Amino acid sequence: MKRALLVAFISLVFAFAAQSGGGGEARNTITRKVSISVRPMDLTAIPSDAESHHRTKWSRDLYIYIDDDVVSPSIFVFDRNGKQVYNSLLQIPGVDRMRVEDFESAPDHTLWLCGNSHSPSGQASYFLAHITNDGQDVHFVQTAPYHANQISVAPDGTVWSAGFELVPGAPHDSNDRAKLNDNADTLRHYDGGGKLLASAVPTTAVGDKIRIVNGVLRATQDRVGWYATNANYMEFSPDLKVQTSFPPAPAISQRHKVEGFVLTPSGKSFLVVTHSSPTGRVATLYQLDQVTRAWVEIDSHQLGFDVLPMLQGNDGESLVFMGPPDKSKLQIINISSTVTNQ
Repeated sequence: MKRALLVAFISLVFAFAAQSGGGGEARNTITRKVSISVRPMDLTAIPSDAESHHRTKWSRDLYIYIDDDVVSPSIFVFDRNGKQVYNSLLQIPGVDRMRVEDFESAPDHTLWLCGNSHSPSGQASYFLAHITNDGQDVHFVQTAPYHANQISVAPDGTVWSAGFELVPGAPHDSNDRAKLNDNADTLRHYDGGGKLLASAVPTTAVGDKIRIVNGVLRATQDRVGWYATNANYMEFSPDLKVQTSFPPAPAISQRHKVEGFVLTPSGKSFLVVTHSSPTGRVATLYQLDQVTRAWVEIDSHQLGFDVLPMLQGNDGESLVFMGPPDKSKLQIINISSTVTNQ
């Protein structure tokens, strides 16, 4: 079925100026040129009664929709023209609930997921799952007691995850929270078959399970970027020998969370932070300035949005958003930046 591609390139230039200490002093101005294209997506194949709890992502030319926290999650995969590639069910015999925490497409368009399942007796299982590019076969890699919360596939096909490890059999605390293994590494690196290659960053270095659970992770050819909510943003070399730490994005409120994160192939980092207000969801887009080591806010109005839509991923160097107002359309936005002295 033919899909019309509406392309409306909008060139916008806007500046952010650093405060200067006195008259005549030079100041740095970040100038951003923005181009926007709109790509319609036909999502009518997703049942209208699909679970309301779901996750979506744009990953390597695929738009992926997965039900969340059900017995057998439904997976819908579309290509960049909006044509459905496949839909399938993720099933594990003998479980009564399964939760997909995160997922990403590999370079060969296979799909990697991380999540957990529970048996009727309450027995938990933690896994990575690798699904073939036709959706027909799935290979599970059991990771217990390690519970992966984020997953990202590098261009070489290796898999990165961030998560935590529970202490088997340890009693829960007064708030019924399971005990974490503080010495276990949170960041883990697997080969394309799910074999553990390396790990780093013990839980004690992060300090809080919530920071791990609500974090975001992305891997590129030359670096791995991990942002743990309310903690520093960290970048690692693929061999984990080099680690660079950056300050966190400004906290808009005590109840803010990271809703989206993109690390482009050239190393540009973008972050969407959200919080709730009396008028609804408030989202702010930031870009990391590697020179000043600060997260710089990008005004969503300059991108053509009254309300910043959901960040779905990246298409090369461009950001991919879904809606609003039309949630059947992906908006692909390229933001190029230059820094000038004035």
